[in-house]
Amino acid sequence: MIYDRAAAAGKSSAFALIALIMIMVLVGIIVAGLTAFVSQSIQRSVAGAEAAKTIYLAQAGIFRALADYRTAGSWSEALNVNVDGKGYYHVGRDSDFLLADASAVHANGRVINAWPLRSLSGSSVIAATSMTVEWSFGGMLTRAKIGDQVVYSGTGVSSPATIALNPAFALGPGDVFTGDNHQYLQFDTNVNGSAAVRLLFKDGSSAKIALLKNGLCGNREFSVTATGEFRGSSTWRRTVQATYDTGSGTITSWQESPAQITP
Repeated sequence: MIYDRAAAAGKSSAFALIALIMIMVLVGIIVAGLTAFVSQSIQRSVAGAEAAKTIYLAQAGIFRALADYRTAGSWSEALNVNVDGKGYYHVGRDSDFLLADASAVHANGRVINAWPLRSLSGSSVIAATSMTVEWSFGGMLTRAKIGDQVVYSGTGVSSPATIALNPAFALGPGDVFTGDNHQYLQFDTNVNGSAAVRLLFKDGSSAKIALLKNGLCGNREFSVTATGEFRGSSTWRRTVQATYDTGSGTITSWQESPAQITP
């Protein structure tokens, strides 16, 4: 048998070339995959940073509203406020402008009264379309007033009792209802325990007024809601709601809200 060295060398070169091509293809696939992975990781990192900024933007809106309140005793809705470059905030829903004072509520016998309400809005009318009364001590609600208007009087409704406000309970800028009997709840049993009122406003927001907590008075407080918006690779929005106690001058709660304020 005659051994052809030239032919053998040609075959070896061909195999080597094929192996080299396969290696190059494999390296190309790996590089492309790594490039896509790194690119996606960077995009996720950027998106995460942009989304995180929205919380700080919302907090900036809340602090601005509280600064205005401390200075002037009122504050106003603000939309499209530019904080820095692509960052904005929108602050103020109707329910945020209701200052409810439950710090000296009277709970005498079958009646709860003396919980003044005030509008903190410096520019607009807020209007509630319904109120829901909840209580823990049984019995029935037989009479209710808000804004010095009787909104329910009857044989009684059990807790929770939702009452339509028609006409709506409206407060213009600076309006107050401070008389002991401007807001009034009467029951067919003695008051002993917890009671609260939730007002639903025309813009869909709501304010809960904790009148009594296990027999103790509530607070003098209002909420501030703000949405932070970052207009970057995408538009990101997150909303924060804070509760401010005017008695102590402190923020008593922070929470993220699914609601969004949009311009």
